[in-house]
Amino acid sequence: MSSLTAYNPTSTQQAWDNHFEAFGSQDVDKILLDYTSTSVIRVYDHSKSGLSTYTGLEEIRACFGGLFKTLGDLSTLSAPVVEVEEGDASTAQVFLIWSCKGCGILSCHDTFHFGADNKITRQNVVMTTGEPTSDPSYSPKSVQEAWDNHFSAFGAQDVNKILLDYTEASEIKVHNHHDGSTATHKGLAAIRGCFTSLFAALDDLGTLAAPEVIVEEAPESMVFLIWSCKGCGFQSCHDTFHFDENNKITRQNIALTCTK
Repeated sequence: MSSLTAYNPTSTQQAWDNHFEAFGSQDVDKILLDYTSTSVIRVYDHSKSGLSTYTGLEEIRACFGGLFKTLGDLSTLSAPVVEVEEGDASTAQVFLIWSCKGCGILSCHDTFHFGADNKITRQNVVMTTGEPTSDPSYSPKSVQEAWDNHFSAFGAQDVNKILLDYTEASEIKVHNHHDGSTATHKGLAAIRGCFTSLFAALDDLGTLAAPEVIVEEAPESMVFLIWSCKGCGFQSCHDTFHFDENNKITRQNIALTCTK
């Protein structure tokens, strides 16, 4: 409560600085300091033709909680236009253009209106969302480099990072010896779902083991992997990864025994 009572911005810029810092650190409590019980956020997504309205602190808390879950990786966050205007309650505003393409927010515009107390009275958000796009700076020069990214992302359970190694043409096949099921996941959306479900099942990596990891560069361009995570029910697993000329995974074949 002390931080709430101590925070009393004297300008639009000061309030914006708090909002921007809280957004970057995904601190919902701190970001709420700039809103009141009468604040309203309207969010319209062109790709879904849907309007969502959030009124008051509890709904705005939920709004940012959901947004921050979507923004799981800020490495592609960009804000090329941020214009802060001081003034009275009719002119004080922030005009913001931003995107986070690696998290599926392809373009976004926010307008913030501020009251006499420099608190946000209205925030209008209009965005276009879609499938997350690859980080343009990520261009692995070898199968090993791509594998290093995959292995690191797997350990961190970072879905956005792991998707950098796949394309819309990528395909994952998974067969479970335990129940005889086979599932195929093709394209980024399906592969995102595959890893999201897998990471939810792998809720404790304390027993994760990978006794065999063989990386082959071109012309074979593949990885042979043996792993398990018995504490999570993954008794034995084999993956074969095939890579294209850009060192992106084209096919991943998985045969495992999972009793969970």
